[in-house]
Amino acid sequence: MKQDYRLSIIISTINRASILKNLLEILFKQERVEDISFEIIVVDNGSTDNTASTVELFQKKSPNIKYLYEQRKSLSIARNIGASNASGAILIFLDDDVEPRNDFVRQVASSFESFSVDCVGGKITASWPKNEIPDWFSSKLCHVVGQTSFGENSRYFKKDEFPFGGNISIRRLIFKRLGGFSEYLGRAGGNFLTGEEIDLCYKIQKEGGKFYYNANAEVLHIVGEKRANKNYFLNSLFGKGITEGFQKRRHKGFVHYWVYFILKLFSLPICFFISFVPVFNSNLKFQSRCSLNWCLGYIYFVFHPINKNCK
Repeated sequence: MKQDYRLSIIISTINRASILKNLLEILFKQERVEDISFEIIVVDNGSTDNTASTVELFQKKSPNIKYLYEQRKSLSIARNIGASNASGAILIFLDDDVEPRNDFVRQVASSFESFSVDCVGGKITASWPKNEIPDWFSSKLCHVVGQTSFGENSRYFKKDEFPFGGNISIRRLIFKRLGGFSEYLGRAGGNFLTGEEIDLCYKIQKEGGKFYYNANAEVLHIVGEKRANKNYFLNSLFGKGITEGFQKRRHKGFVHYWVYFILKLFSLPICFFISFVPVFNSNLKFQSRCSLNWCLGYIYFVFHPINKNCK
């Protein structure tokens, strides 16, 4: 007989068994959850390592963990598959490389209970390799490593302000009614597209949905060595530019979309000048290159839209 749960925690993963193991251990040790029934759904998005056997070890400890295999390499597809197999009234989406605080599940559950909201976002703090933040890093680039900047106090989100995908929870009925995450967006294979959660949040907002930020529903996001470098940031920002083009066109309308396009065009020579003229210091030049790549990504979308109809 199918078990009904209050919460479903959905984790998409690929070839990161050791990191996934760490997350599952933390979730199994959550505090103050005696009265909260929850399941954990791991969606293996094409792993070739020991991800399956790692999950199997936890399944022997508890019946509330499911393992699903999805060979189509796409974060959005994997998360949608997890949601379609969930029974919880609340869907909690976590990245596999996060470390939730010990009462994370309780914090998310209480947010939905106390504030009558449709979507909850928690705080995300980046954890850098060896706890050393690169000297070229700017706080303006926190979003590249998934770090939030919504503050230390819990509150309702403002208009057009949405949770980050690494720590977002949504009512299952709303998620299902709105079609889940757009499979045109999100990481897939080696691309750098993002924004599938923003796209869905815009839809929730248009329906009059409410969003709550719980600063205590916190996770640490482990920034691996492959992400703690300039090339990763530049590639990510190009992808974010493409994503921004998609969001403006789909949710902000024709005029807004083209005004931003013109602004990006005017920004190009300024960014290019600062990025490559020797008189500027290296950190300023890198930040300008980040802005340049973001502009180029937006312009690229205008001429190569992900989905021409943006539906």
